[in-house]
Amino acid sequence: MPVLFEVELTGTTMVPATGVRTLLSRFATDPEGKHSEQDKPYRAGEVVPGAATSQWRLGWSAPDSVPGWQPEDVFGARLDAPAHVHDKVRVVRIRRRAVSFGELVAGPPWPGAARMEFRSPTLFRRGAPPGRPSAARRWWPVLDPVLVLESVARGWARWAPAELVIPRDIVDDVLDRVVVRQAQLRTRHVGDVAAADAPPRARTGVIDSQVGFVGTAVLDLAGPVPATTRAVFTTLCRFADVHGVGAQRCYGFGDVGVVPVAR
Repeated sequence: MPVLFEVELTGTTMVPATGVRTLLSRFATDPEGKHSEQDKPYRAGEVVPGAATSQWRLGWSAPDSVPGWQPEDVFGARLDAPAHVHDKVRVVRIRRRAVSFGELVAGPPWPGAARMEFRSPTLFRRGAPPGRPSAARRWWPVLDPVLVLESVARGWARWAPAELVIPRDIVDDVLDRVVVRQAQLRTRHVGDVAAADAPPRARTGVIDSQVGFVGTAVLDLAGPVPATTRAVFTTLCRFADVHGVGAQRCYGFGDVGVVPVAR
């Protein structure tokens, strides 16, 4: 079943995006090579430093890949950069919140909108424009409610049990109706240490020069909405909290929190 981990780690140094992936790889089991799939069974938010320790949110969507962490585990990955982040990282505390796919579906639909907090930089991967197959694919660090829910729906279709797969026509109805009611967002460059406003390094082809957006947005469905469509909208919003949103979710991108709000 989907599991959200809130992990407290030793150390207070900002971990770079490549370091997040390295740290995750130490205990993200991949017996079937799921690491190469577009929709991976796990995702990792940024490691956020505090006064004495750091906080890390991670989500697992597939039950066969959920790790059995213990507080005494030591994850001694040698992080890529900066040079001074070489210490072993020890788990201080783990909070584990599990919810089954069935519970995500069975919960009462939210009558209003959904407030989505983009806790770490979020971006999407877009294909070549129609009619221009030779054009390069590109990163898209812009809020698009259709891309947000489409990425979550894709994860649901990949990891939910067959009896709970959402019919595509209902997903399409959600995507046709979803709108942004409010948004307070800002751009963040993700540099070597993921500093809030650090400019990207003058290097190409590396993850640590990405750009994403952070902040909050209120998503809603436009028009008179069928009950089934609203129920699926609610389910996808609940699942986003575990699955994350967008691209590069194993590098600290796309960590979101979602709660219902009144219109």
